[in-house]
Amino acid sequence: LLCRSRVCIELTSQKQMALTGTKLRVIILSAVIVTVVGVVWFVYWPSQYALDLPSHITALTSDSGEQLLNESVRKDYCGIEEHFVAQSHPAYCGPASSSIVLNALGVRVDGDKLDEKAVLTGGANSILSPQAVRQRGVTLDELSRILQAHSAKSQVFYGDDLELEEFRLLVAHNAMTENDYVLVNYLRSVAGQDGGGHISPVGAYHAETDQILIMDVRRDKYPPGWISTELLWKATKTRDPVSGKSRGIVTVSIPKRRANL
Repeated sequence: LLCRSRVCIELTSQKQMALTGTKLRVIILSAVIVTVVGVVWFVYWPSQYALDLPSHITALTSDSGEQLLNESVRKDYCGIEEHFVAQSHPAYCGPASSSIVLNALGVRVDGDKLDEKAVLTGGANSILSPQAVRQRGVTLDELSRILQAHSAKSQVFYGDDLELEEFRLLVAHNAMTENDYVLVNYLRSVAGQDGGGHISPVGAYHAETDQILIMDVRRDKYPPGWISTELLWKATKTRDPVSGKSRGIVTVSIPKRRANL
């Protein structure tokens, strides 16, 4: 009887251990699924923002923000909206912004669209590695060269070299024409936002109120918003500590010969 009792106890213990192991695997699998779903939601379908925009920036998601969009010059908006991706890393505003405009311009690699990872591969990898981007972000010049590595035509305009009217005309003219885009590199704190240097595409220009729509790629932090042209201009005239130069804008298009193919 004693032996039988010991056998029963051992069998019961084994069953309990097996049951515990099964439960543990289920818990781990559930945690993995939740994490994956969370990451996908963050990158592609973010619905809430961690911070409210300051009062002088109008959220595109508001009624007044939508009205400004309807009244604006917005040749670039649809392309950006269609190919929009949120940055997947705090320092990936440059790759995310590049991915959006390159895809909107029809640039493909082996027939596929470019995600952030693909933006930093090929010739772009010799300019800046993904590890370097994660450590300190992308400078304005590096951003332009990365775009050129994917056969795009790009031009850098440093904030220190632009008067307010020149800045306004560059952005407004770009918003009136198709197949070209503007990426703006500015200092968030000057714009009244939380954070440091940031890069995002320009979605539209509203002439009557002289405001620019920033399609913020840090979608988990801020929604797209309308900001005063003068304030954004001032935010581009700040110094980037990595390059030692001011921030600014990069215009992006595709060469005419390629556009006609």
